Amino acid sequence: MASSDGEVIITIDGDDSAFKSALNGLKDVASEAAKGVAVAIGAGTAGLLAFGKSAVEVGMEFDSSMSQVAATMGYTVTEINTAGSEANETFTALRDAAKEAGATTAFSATEAADALNYMALAGYDSETAISMLPNVLNLAAAGSIDLATASDMVTDYMSAFGMSCEQSGYFADMLAYAQSNANTTAELLGESYKNCAANMAAAGQDVETTTSLLAMMANQGLKGSEAGTALAAV
Repeated sequence: MASSDGEVIITIDGDDSAFKSALNGLKDVASEAAKGVAVAIGAGTAGLLAFGKSAVEVGMEFDSSMSQVAATMGYTVTEINTAGSEANETFTALRDAAKEAGATTAFSATEAADALNYMALAGYDSETAISMLPNVLNLAAAGSIDLATASDMVTDYMSAFGMSCEQSGYFADMLAYAQSNANTTAELLGESYKNCAANMAAAGQDVETTTSLLAMMANQGLKGSEAGTALAAV
């Protein structure tokens, strides 16, 4: 029944133990439900915190890699932080290129930044490094090799054969074709080039001829540095 102030009062005639038991049961259900909600909220919060921490760490790694690129290219922190300066514009272009590569390739933005640094170490300027970045990443992905190796192959061996940076895409495609049509890999071809590229170029042989010879030697079981040494001797 209801009292004058609106309070609901329930009266039980006779034994009220069953009623009390039911109320206790409801209380237990409500308690367990509350615990479930608390656990769910706690798990969700932990997930969000972990995601946030991960995102921050990824951002820090990318910034660290980009700082290394700037240092390798000779830019100071003051220069790149000066709005409108050439260093600031160049650094912004490098960051944008790395982020774009991270969004459109199998590699992260941090890995793309590392690739830019490898090319900077090879003496390439920012414009050249940016233009070659997609080809280095494609070569690394196609050949299942690390970015440092891919960068070395594109910069060192192209130079040995007198190829320009505009031909980096062609060079990457040629290596991918060779490894898919011969019993070798892009990494093994790179090891071969290391021991024969300079000699073959000095003998007037181009990269296509050299790669074809190395591919045929690989089919006969002679690969890697041994193949390069043998071809240089020939």
